Amino acid sequence: MHFLNLLGSATAFAVGTTALNVPRQANATSILTKTFTETVFVTAPCNVTVPISTEQPAQTTAPPVTSCTPSPSRPSPIQPGAVCNCFAWHYVRSDDNCWELSQRYGIAEAQIRAWNTEVGPSCEIWSDYFVCIGA
Repeated sequence: MHFLNLLGSATAFAVGTTALNVPRQANATSILTKTFTETVFVTAPCNVTVPISTEQPAQTTAPPVTSCTPSPSRPSPIQPGAVCNCFAWHYVRSDDNCWELSQRYGIAEAQIRAWNTEVGPSCEIWSDYFVCIGA
């Protein structure tokens, strides 16, 4: 068995004659219905190690993403707790709140909390930081 370290999003990787197809993340602008000047869309590369074999294994799933690789495509500063596979970001202004972001981008407040694990149950987002709005 070989191991393939996947960095970033791509459509295919190959080792010898064994190929692993990895679907590209959907374009953030195709998922979000509105684009605002204060929103930055990026793809954050993530480290994932996937076992590959020339044998026909039983159906398996890739292991979960375990760490983010620092990248110039990730905005800064990011509020702590953002998920590694985030590809869409919102720069928080002083009058922003989770309810307003959920209405603006058509996503549930619970999803904002899931993508930004340290905002807490009351969804406390920090002004002048980026929060994840798409993963």
